[in-house]
Amino acid sequence: MSISPFQLAPYLAPRPWGGTRLETMFGVHSPEREKFGEAWVLSDRSEGSSRILDGRHEGRSFHEVVQNCPRVLLGCANPPPAYPLLIKYIDAALDLSVQVHPDDAYTQSRGLNDRGKTECWYVVDCQPGTRIIHGLLPGVTREDLHQAINEKRVQDCVRFLPIQPGLFLFVPPGTVHAILGGTLICEIQQSSDLTFRMWDWNRKPERKIHVEESLEVIQFGGPPQAEPIQVPLPPDQGILRIPLTSNEFFEVEAILLGVGESLELPARKMGAILNGVSGTGFLDGQPLAVGSTFFIPASTEKVCLSTHKVPMIVLMSGTKEIAED
Repeated sequence: MSISPFQLAPYLAPRPWGGTRLETMFGVHSPEREKFGEAWVLSDRSEGSSRILDGRHEGRSFHEVVQNCPRVLLGCANPPPAYPLLIKYIDAALDLSVQVHPDDAYTQSRGLNDRGKTECWYVVDCQPGTRIIHGLLPGVTREDLHQAINEKRVQDCVRFLPIQPGLFLFVPPGTVHAILGGTLICEIQQSSDLTFRMWDWNRKPERKIHVEESLEVIQFGGPPQAEPIQVPLPPDQGILRIPLTSNEFFEVEAILLGVGESLELPARKMGAILNGVSGTGFLDGQPLAVGSTFFIPASTEKVCLSTHKVPMIVLMSGTKEIAED
């Protein structure tokens, strides 16, 4: 049995800091006037699975197809309990909490029923002058940060980075971070929903703050933060392929196609995901735009990306955690 590459429909998650761009991007409307902050475009989580938009499995959950067709999709005979990646588009109309995520070792040692969370961000769009928080300032100690949390001045201890569309950042566990208002991001991460908040900007209603847990997992005095990578605008003509990260959990590459270009991509042994982040184009003749998410099964021999009148940037990612047969 073979399965053609298929497009996924997201699970939309309301958030107190969310905006309206995800409604427009995915053509949905909230009758309750909820502000959607996250679109889980590739998700195999029980609280919100993405769904197949087309093909023979149209309407089924991504989880169901992974469990029923592991060899075709992932190149393995036995499916994992859940697909190990989660991919989101995040619309931050307001500032997210200043937070940190644990690693797998911490979650296992504490008996937490979830993975650790290694993640990365690609800035799809942002307002002029927007910044993000990525790491602590040099020399900040555990005691410094603990005091700043108690005195509600966490912003004095963190590193603010200016951002622009096309900026890519790697966010390993133990990194203090926050996406700030006016930002639209594509986030690729381990499939985990574990977040330890240390500051939530005095937002009402108040959400739980995890001071002790945060201080336990932050990497004080650890290696320097990975420098951001600025992905350029696509060329008028030609093709660029830019590796962005390859870690123990996943790999991500930016593919830039100029006007009227085409690129054949061979199969990836454990399957691959394509996310549109700029411009428009096609995958095997199917329209691909910002927000589009396609899964390319491991059994697919090759696919063709192409553009017509405008250039395009897509992110290609895939897990590195599935044992091959």
